[in-house]
Formats: sequence, C-alpha cells, structure tokens
Amino acid sequence: MCAPVVLPAQVNTEAAPPKAAPPQPGRLLTDTVPAPALTGEEKFQNRAASVVGLRGWLGTAVGAGLGTAFDVPKEWDTHISGYGLRYASGIGVNLTHQAFAFGLDYALHEDPRYFPSEERGFKPRLMNVLKQSVIGRRDDGSDGVAYSRLISAFASAQVAGAWQPPSNQGVGNGLERGALILAGESAINFLQEFVPFTRPVSMRHRH
Repeated sequence: MCAPVVLPAQVNTEAAPPKAAPPQPGRLLTDTVPAPALTGEEKFQNRAASVVGLRGWLGTAVGAGLGTAFDVPKEWDTHISGYGLRYASGIGVNLTHQAFAFGLDYALHEDPRYFPSEERGFKPRLMNVLKQSVIGRRDDGSDGVAYSRLISAFASAQVAGAWQPPSNQGVGNGLERGALILAGESAINFLQEFVPFTRPVSMRHRH
C-alpha cells in the first residue's frame, strides 16, 4: 500500500505591491524639486541677488513703467522725469523689502526660494505657484505660512510711504503696494515654474 503523497502548499511568489509612504507631517508642498537648506550666508546672497541682479533691475523697470503709464502717483508726471522718480522709488522699496525679508528668513528659519513642482500638467503646477504665494519651506524641510514673505512685503510697502507724495502715503496705499509686491513675486514664481532656465541652477529639473 502506497503512502499518500502530500503535495507542498503552493506559495505565492509574487511580491506584494509596496505600500505608499504616509504623508509626512508638516508638509504642505508636495512633489517639489528637492534642495538642501540654505546657510545664513546663502540666504543673504539670495536676497542680495534680488536687489542687484537682473531680477531686481528688470522688475523695478517694469513697475516704474506701469506706474508711469497709469500716472500713479499723480504728482509724478508721465514724462521721463516721472519715470525716473518711480524707478528710484522702486529701488528703495525693493532694497527695504529684501532687507526685512533676509532678517526674517534668518530669524524664522525660512527658505526664500521658490520650489518648482515635479508634477506634470498645467493645473497642479499652477496650484504650486499659487500655494507658494503664502506657504514657504523651512530649514528643517517642513512647510508653513511664509511669514517672511508676507511681513516683509507689507512692512516695506508701508515704509515706502515716507518718500511717496501725499496722494500715495496712506495706510491703504501701503496695503495696495504690499499686494503688488506679492503679485510681482508670484509672477516671477510662475516664470520659474514654467520656464526652467529662469530658475536657480539647483532648481533646474526639467519636466
């Protein structure tokens, strides 16, 4: 009498699909280009480049041109002299803005850079631009309200009232200037998101 043959149980050799990593706490900006945190000196260099670099001069020139075209403030005429006054004012605003921003970047451990998205498609990348209008990366890799960006924009806009003509010295005028500073930064972020060569070298991961 033959002993029964016991067949070994069939073993499933297929590997289980890897589990998705749980979302990390403190991360509001996901799928962005990775980059190491900046040192204090690198943060200063970043802010200085926004004053003396092409971005600073070109942004000031565009702002002065728009102010001249719309005759704001009205005391400064729409001729070349008025453009010159607006350009000089723009330099002062930008210098004040970047000085405030560096101090806050350093004290609050915030990263001044824009972090482009690694996602594909227009919508998620546009959302990344919009989110970074008010959200920033911190030195420890977490994300939160971009206090440095927001406070420096509105603080410098109010300080600028000191050299503005009477029609443009009010608190409301300062709030308007602050909003325009943030809008200008968002426009630059939009360029960095969709035109990779406008980014810092460390952020030029192409889609």
